[in-house]
Amino acid sequence: MPITLPTAPTLPKRKMESLTLLIFGAPKIGKSTLASHADGAVFWAFEPGLNSLTTHQVPITSWEETLEMAAALRDQQHAFKTNVWDTADNAFRYCGEWICRQNNITHLDDLKDKKGYTLCNNEFRRVVTKVAASSMGLVLISHSKTEKVKTRTGERDKVLPTLTGGARGILLGMADAILYCDVEEGTDEAGLPCINRVLRTKPSLDYEAGDRTGLLPETLPMDWAALVAAMTGTAPATASPPAKTPDIPAAQTVPTPEPANTTAPAATTKKDK
Repeated sequence: MPITLPTAPTLPKRKMESLTLLIFGAPKIGKSTLASHADGAVFWAFEPGLNSLTTHQVPITSWEETLEMAAALRDQQHAFKTNVWDTADNAFRYCGEWICRQNNITHLDDLKDKKGYTLCNNEFRRVVTKVAASSMGLVLISHSKTEKVKTRTGERDKVLPTLTGGARGILLGMADAILYCDVEEGTDEAGLPCINRVLRTKPSLDYEAGDRTGLLPETLPMDWAALVAAMTGTAPATASPPAKTPDIPAAQTVPTPEPANTTAPAATTKKDK
């Protein structure tokens, strides 16, 4: 198909269903709870931990099931509006395990010249890019870790997502906003000391964060309604309402999509040349 050049500039996207968000923070701080308030959220449950939430979720324990989930959302009728990958770390691990099975190896290092890592990164990027480019929003959840990072004046501690390998570069690069779930001291309505959960949205020497949209303040309450209000320019709500329940039709038989070629080519010999 020939390329048609644009005749007008593309306007910034403000609908939450058009954005990719990376949310990370300490265990039990409320990352999944926050994402559960997204409009029409469906969880790709790559790990346990949603037992206390009322959510639409599909348990996923392999990359094969990840592909099946992508096909189901593509081919079945549904009212979901937001994909939630919980956690993106486990999704990347399942992708690596699948590459190993495809190539009859036990570790990605077993292929020469780091071909195992290249195959894994390419397959992970292929799938997550298609999910992000769909008509649904994408929320990627990760845990946090503290690492020593080098600066001009030495080393300092910095809080980072636990994403490893190629997943870190792929997901941080594609996210419209990187939101760090944190706590800070405050006072309640009675003037008594309390701890508030907040979202950090801007780059810092102390933690990973960023906002490509330029719409978010440096700190937000850790509340989906407040996040939506800041992203869309609407009047903020005092608290997130219960997540809307989509009207889901009866399940249908879904074909598994054809995966990309992830088998490493056979090594050539001097005779082959």
